[in-house]
Amino acid sequence: MYNRSIKAPGEGIKCPYPFFGAFLDTPGVPSDNNHAERQIRPAVIIRKNSLCNRSQQGAATQAILMSIYRTLKLRGMDPTKTIAEALKTFLQTGTLPPLPVEGVADG
Repeated sequence: MYNRSIKAPGEGIKCPYPFFGAFLDTPGVPSDNNHAERQIRPAVIIRKNSLCNRSQQGAATQAILMSIYRTLKLRGMDPTKTIAEALKTFLQTGTLPPLPVEGVADG
């Protein structure tokens, strides 16, 4: 397992987290989580603008809907159109279609 000895001023500190210094040794691994923060930002803004989730059920519902929305967006699809088509199929057949698989966009 990965264990990095980190030197603080005047002392050595053993890092208890094996992934802590991965960005130092692995090219392409960022030193921050800005990409992840940008990915969840739309959900946070919607939650803020709708005056927060008012219950656990509301929070769970928003989490599911935003997960579907972001997945479709990352696959380069129009989330509103795809969800509307899925609901139409559900009303006609009683079953939801599988999520369409398309190329992943950097959204």
